[in-house]
Amino acid sequence: MEYIFERSPKLEKISFQCNGWLQPFLEDQFTIASIRCPSLKNIEIDVYSYNFCYSDIECIGRLFPNLEKFRLEKDHNFGWTNEIARNMGGLFELQLKMSNIVADDLRTILDGCPKFQFLGVVTNSTTFLLDDDVKERLKRLQGYEIYNIFEWQKQRLKRLPCFLQTWKK
Repeated sequence: MEYIFERSPKLEKISFQCNGWLQPFLEDQFTIASIRCPSLKNIEIDVYSYNFCYSDIECIGRLFPNLEKFRLEKDHNFGWTNEIARNMGGLFELQLKMSNIVADDLRTILDGCPKFQFLGVVTNSTTFLLDDDVKERLKRLQGYEIYNIFEWQKQRLKRLPCFLQTWKK
C-alpha cells in the first residue's frame, strides 16, 4: 500500500478487506496515506474479525478530517455508529453493513454528521423499527436505502408454504 500511496498523490478512494489484526497496520498505512494523498476522501473497509477497534475509527477520523464517504462492513454493531458520529462529523455519505443496527443508531449518526446526505444500511436486526422522528429526518436526506435482511427472510418464509403447496401438485 505504501507503494501506491507514494505514487498516487491524487488518490481519492481506498478500499480494502481484512480478516485479521489491523493494528498497527491500519494506523501506519493510513498515516502515510493522509500525508501523501491529501485528496483521499472515500474509505471503504470490510472487516471480518473482532480486532477492529473503536480507536481505529478515531484514527481514521483524526487522520482524514475531510473524509466525505465511509463504508464499513462489520459483523455486529456494538457502538460503531456512536464512534462514527463522534469522529467523522464531516461525512457526506455513509454505508453500513452490520447486524444490530437500531433507530437510535441512525439518530446518533444524523445528529453527529450535520453535512450528511446519503445513507445506505444493510442489517439483520429483529428489532429494526424506525420511529417518526427518524423517518422524517431520513426524508430530508438526498437519498437513503435501508435493507433489513431479517424482514426479507420473514417475507420469504411466509411465501414458502404456498410455493410448496403449488409445487406438490
